Amino acid sequence: MTNKNSDNADVGTHIITYCSKCGHDVNHVVVAHGQDGIVARVKCIVCNSEHKYKKTASSKPSSRRAYSSISNSIKNSSTPTKFNIKLWEDAKAGAKNKVPIEYTINKIFEKDNLIYHSTMGEGIVMKVYDNKIEVIFSSDIKSLVHNRK
Repeated sequence: MTNKNSDNADVGTHIITYCSKCGHDVNHVVVAHGQDGIVARVKCIVCNSEHKYKKTASSKPSSRRAYSSISNSIKNSSTPTKFNIKLWEDAKAGAKNKVPIEYTINKIFEKDNLIYHSTMGEGIVMKVYDNKIEVIFSSDIKSLVHNRK
């Protein structure tokens, strides 16, 4: 179970929070609480770094650090806009494959691969790094782990 903005989530719980190394809100695991019972330390699922708990970037508009203008336009709306749908359709039209590849963290993906994620549905790989990929889905852009051995 993933909780958004859970300051008092139990240790071992997955929460979405800001990662200073990744530069945006991603999935973390709660590692420790402070004396007040509030989450103190988390471990990033994407980059594997452990750091102090930080609120999500979207809950701190003055210090928001965007990782791309496309991501911001999608994240700032709860429902897809015509602009977002156009981005998604353009990305899907440029996909290398027409049958989606099942996403797992062990597989290696390439730019413009059409993938299928069990939670988020179909997505297109926009950027590829050594151990993570940036994927556009119909309603959001996410960083996912890949090439995990």
